[in-house]
Amino acid sequence: MTYTHGHHESVLRSHKWRTVDNSAAYFAPRLTYGISVLDLGCGPGTITADIGRRVAPGRVLGIDVSADVIEEARRDAGGGPNVEFSVGDLYALDIDDDTFDVVHAHQVLQHLADPVGALRQMKRVCKPGGLVAARDSDYGAFRWYPTSPRSTNGSLYTARSRGATQASPTRADSSSHGRTPPASPTCARARQCGALPRQRTAPGGEGCGPTA
Repeated sequence: MTYTHGHHESVLRSHKWRTVDNSAAYFAPRLTYGISVLDLGCGPGTITADIGRRVAPGRVLGIDVSADVIEEARRDAGGGPNVEFSVGDLYALDIDDDTFDVVHAHQVLQHLADPVGALRQMKRVCKPGGLVAARDSDYGAFRWYPTSPRSTNGSLYTARSRGATQASPTRADSSSHGRTPPASPTCARARQCGALPRQRTAPGGEGCGPTA
């Protein structure tokens, strides 16, 4: 299993912005006192740590394929004593059946060659009556808003989806924030080098992570 976006500092900077409120609010009501949660593809662990605060003293385990990122999560995410981070393979979780009350994955399935196999693993380790929660992108539905003549012929976001061997262009997602910056001369360079040179602005003006 390979994370095709990689773990460049610009990518991690975007990931570190994530919390339950801005990236997993749809299942926040299920994060109740004392439950156990598995967070798959946890990256630098900010969502995981936030989950830990909400369910403490319940056990929270964040798993990622990258040992370097897991080390960073242990060091910087701010998880409490009920939060653990571990390197693991989503396709072959070293976890007993029926272990966790909630099994969560944020923006993970889109990167997998076998997302259904991953979902089977998620279901296996989830307790009967528990919750398997996945938030992901639908690349085919990405659209610019508001429309701009400068953005109709190009793409600002390039990703390898579902384990593809070549990058496939798509349009940037605007659904979360209501507006997306128009294309600029920097975009061609961003596609070539993978840089994410600008900050998006969320409603209200706060920065919400880098985008091309």
